[in-house]
Amino acid sequence: MSRICAVADVHGDVSSFYKVRERLETGNISNLIILGDYSSTIGELQENRDDIKSIVNIVGELANIYAVPGNCDAKDVLKVLRSFGISYHNSSVNMGDFTVFLYGGSNSTPFNTPWEVEEETIYSDLKALFTDSPDQGPVLLAVHAPPHDTACDVIPSGAHVGSVSIRRIIEEFRPEYVICS
Repeated sequence: MSRICAVADVHGDVSSFYKVRERLETGNISNLIILGDYSSTIGELQENRDDIKSIVNIVGELANIYAVPGNCDAKDVLKVLRSFGISYHNSSVNMGDFTVFLYGGSNSTPFNTPWEVEEETIYSDLKALFTDSPDQGPVLLAVHAPPHDTACDVIPSGAHVGSVSIRRIIEEFRPEYVICS
């Protein structure tokens, strides 16, 4: 069985990737999924670039990196991820035993962050991934935003702020595994 490590919501704590590096080395893990929110400053492209460069320098030689944006990342973060060859937003990849569907950003939130996407777009993009990928095998859905009305999407006020589209996709297509930020 393939071993995959997933990390999310770095928020500028690049030094934590030394622990990730250690886990990759000791756990014989060759695939790393990063689910966004790279810098501590919301929407700052230069900080995104610097943090992503540091992450790639720390773990890039040990693992294949598959990265998507988070809702706090700058709108142009995909260009930065592409420049390092690790951009996998709205795409599918085979990782050994799994087909992995990756999707970044989030639905509209009360936080008014830069990488928010309309629910209709999230749904149509994810539906296309599920319906256009032949011979999937077990599916791992790796998304930044949590599905709506779960323990993962509750904010301190008690409100559920996750994506209704992601929840709908999970209910319709039943991926074997789901990870989110």
